[in-house]
Amino acid sequence: MEYARIVAALLLCLALASFAYSQDSTSAANDPALVDGVRIIPLAEDHYLLHVEEGNTYNILAVTAPDGVLLVDTGLPNLAERVQHALESITDQPVRIVILTHGHGDHVGGLPVLGPDAVILAHQNALMDVFFSLEALPRIQGNVVLVEDTLEVMFNDERIRIEYVPNAHTTSDLIVHFTDANLVAVGDLAFPFKYPYVDYSYGGVFITYMANILRMADDFDPGATVVCGHGVPCSCEDLVAYHMQLEKNVGLLKLSLDRAETYQQIEKSGILAEWDDYASGFIDQEFWIRQVHLGLGQADQLDLWGEQKPTTIHELATEAFMQTGPDHMERVIRKTFAEENSPIETSSNDLVILGYKLLQREHVEASHRVFRILADEYPDYWNAWDCLGEVELIMGDTTNAVEHYNKSLELNPDNTNAVQVLEGLKTE
Repeated sequence: MEYARIVAALLLCLALASFAYSQDSTSAANDPALVDGVRIIPLAEDHYLLHVEEGNTYNILAVTAPDGVLLVDTGLPNLAERVQHALESITDQPVRIVILTHGHGDHVGGLPVLGPDAVILAHQNALMDVFFSLEALPRIQGNVVLVEDTLEVMFNDERIRIEYVPNAHTTSDLIVHFTDANLVAVGDLAFPFKYPYVDYSYGGVFITYMANILRMADDFDPGATVVCGHGVPCSCEDLVAYHMQLEKNVGLLKLSLDRAETYQQIEKSGILAEWDDYASGFIDQEFWIRQVHLGLGQADQLDLWGEQKPTTIHELATEAFMQTGPDHMERVIRKTFAEENSPIETSSNDLVILGYKLLQREHVEASHRVFRILADEYPDYWNAWDCLGEVELIMGDTTNAVEHYNKSLELNPDNTNAVQVLEGLKTE
């Protein structure tokens, strides 16, 4: 812990010392201003909420100082330039420090634009996600401070306490306390008053997530302003009320699940009508029911799929991945293929679709496992080896990638993709 604090202090000093001290930064208007689709909301002196109002709306917290800016999260890559314009309307100083509350793309995606030279504070698991989703590793590798438990840093004469919360929304969640401003940034550890998303594929744990909402309300200063990754700032009283509503909702769901009602039966029963406004984006009522069911750990004991019970390996594997990640997914796929009379339909096409779906969502290791199974189960299918070679190149495993592209060519000499890839590797 002491070593981490010393390293943090040194890196922060280096980041700030490389720039000359300047005069007072550009002042922002007292009222919320809209700049290029980004709402600028003053929360405390030199502390601003940047609320991006396009698409999947999200929040970035900015703290300005005479010689630099600190950001909590960076948002989506395609909107990063808009956030940059908003920042330039309140300060002419560059971003010196970025704290990542976790590794999801809508929190880390703007990093190359907003903080290419910044010191980054994050949990190791978040950085793994960043490295998979961004081409920023060469730039940021030397400017990283890892937060393993708790860490305190100083910025603009304010003490900032960063706290790691394991296995809640993901395995990389951080809470950021700004002690002088009495602000707390919690990322996606709360979505008041919407259904929360617990990302099981990133190690999220539903029970931990729920308990942590109440813990935050108890631990934070009663007068603190809580800034979530999405939505408007809230209070500790709001967190308590939010937790009570979710507990009531989950309690009703558990009664229905214990009666072995299907997801569709529960949704049609109307017991969740009180929380219709909680559904938003991809988290509709049925997704929420399924998430709660999986989170309560009952999915393997009860047959609750109803009319939508998985019938294909793609559906079954996707659900397994949502539950506990790639290890469970691989076991489920291999077990299904090994069963002689499995009711689950298996096909090479389903595995190809699943593998690329995982790859597009930057679950590289899981995608590699799927394509490895594809090649094992369909060794005479040329595209299996082409897919495996592609993901191995992404992983940096050139030796195996070349071997598997050549295998694909042996099975299909007309595979022009393999020819082009191999020729490209020869010229490198």
